[in-house]
Amino acid sequence: VIGHNGAGKSTLLKVLSRITPPTTGQVQVRGQVSSLLEVGTGFHPELTGRENIFFNGSILGMTREQIRQRFDEIVAFAEVEKFIDTPVKRYSSGMYVRLAFSVAAHLDSDVLIVDEVLAVGDQRFQDRSLGKLDDLGDQGRTVLFVSHNLSMITRLCSQVMLLEQGSLLGMGPVSEITALYASRRHSDSGDGFKGVSGVMKKDVDFLSLTVNEVTNMPEVVVSAADAIQIHFRFHLKRDVAQGGCTLSLVKNGQVIVSQHDCLEPCSMDSGHYESVFRFDDRLLSPGRYGVSIGLFDQTNGEWAWAVEQVYIVIPEIWLPDYQPNNNMGIINLKESGTRRMLAESS
Repeated sequence: VIGHNGAGKSTLLKVLSRITPPTTGQVQVRGQVSSLLEVGTGFHPELTGRENIFFNGSILGMTREQIRQRFDEIVAFAEVEKFIDTPVKRYSSGMYVRLAFSVAAHLDSDVLIVDEVLAVGDQRFQDRSLGKLDDLGDQGRTVLFVSHNLSMITRLCSQVMLLEQGSLLGMGPVSEITALYASRRHSDSGDGFKGVSGVMKKDVDFLSLTVNEVTNMPEVVVSAADAIQIHFRFHLKRDVAQGGCTLSLVKNGQVIVSQHDCLEPCSMDSGHYESVFRFDDRLLSPGRYGVSIGLFDQTNGEWAWAVEQVYIVIPEIWLPDYQPNNNMGIINLKESGTRRMLAESS
């Protein structure tokens, strides 16, 4: 299930989970339902991890014997063996969501409902969780998955539902509905982009943003071994004496790297333009990067910005047998060092 913030995705899941009653209409569910709508759903903070497994399993309709049979598998998947007898109020958010997901995914429910909660975990946990959801689908169970991460949606789902303002806008194959989502996303505002700000926004129409030949998609997956080429097209409505275009990659709210389309600000006549930005292969570490684009007029200090219009996902590290840790930065400069042998002193 995809859609903009406020489209009604989480509300739909709460209705299906019988947390929120529908204002009108009815819900028909065949089989046992388990849901994971937010960190700690169905957990009591004062109880230990062990106690919460049995507590949450009972809420989901499992017998004590059924829970006991799955207990070791649940704990092993969540990787909380050392803390299983610690009250969950002392767990980190990552530990909390690992255990909650593990309980929901390992019990004998026919329908599993998962909201954006997987975003709390690290990349390794997300990969293992998606693998588990794949297994559940192969077993004939239904998985209802809400996410803004289209790479996860593409990997996991065979059908996608697009919601907008509480209504069903479309439902069908992944490629078809994500393309509809992208077209709606970029037609919401008259300038072709959503959320353009700055004094100059009246003087420019932001038209399209293409990442490695993929145009106006909310998210593009790029291999770490591939260079990234971004084409930005815009229409300038007035002449600019000293102007230029800037592109920034943003991660977790921080600008990681920026590029300009010219070494020095230059004159620009009104008309249509395309700026091209290129980032080397193996430059970025794995992660999700927002692409922000801006146009400036240096003569009067005016700007127009469109923040994080597209997300680039780097799924894997480029170094062989590399295990992620804090010793590697976000930007990896290529061939930035030299090495030479020094003659031994006599």
